[in-house]
Amino acid sequence: MDSGSSKETRELLPVWLTHAAIMTTRLEDSVDFYRDILGFRLRIIEDDPIRKGRRRAMMADSAGRDVVEIIEMLEMAHPFIPGRGGIHHIGFSLPAREWHSLRSRMDGRRYPYQEVERRLFVRDADGLILEIEISSPASGGTSASEGTPSSTESAAAAAEAPSTEPAT
Repeated sequence: MDSGSSKETRELLPVWLTHAAIMTTRLEDSVDFYRDILGFRLRIIEDDPIRKGRRRAMMADSAGRDVVEIIEMLEMAHPFIPGRGGIHHIGFSLPAREWHSLRSRMDGRRYPYQEVERRLFVRDADGLILEIEISSPASGGTSASEGTPSSTESAAAAAEAPSTEPAT
């Protein structure tokens, strides 16, 4: 869909991402990654109230908002293919100081990542790609840089790179 070719002007709806739901076969490992590496707060691990017979974890940001729901789906386990979820990547932004701190924390733990155009690409316990960029104060906290690849282009480049297993 090419929004530039439309002569019709539409008002943008006040829509924002409330959370990302991630399917995992390793709930505890995923919680460890999002809490210990990325710095989210574990709010709860519980029986999933929507998907009966499953467990889920809710991870909160520094303001206490649930932003990542991790759903345990053991039937996705495959002996040779990790990360069989339906999400290509999830994008986050951090202020510069916290971004550099995260990069240092991953370096200190020898946790593999790629840095592309001031964006970190890292895989969680199931191989899901996370893009973490430096937020821009001029754009209201979201990153928007002219001349740098789009999130999709950067994530695609990271996805094409050889997969490395996180250090344990």
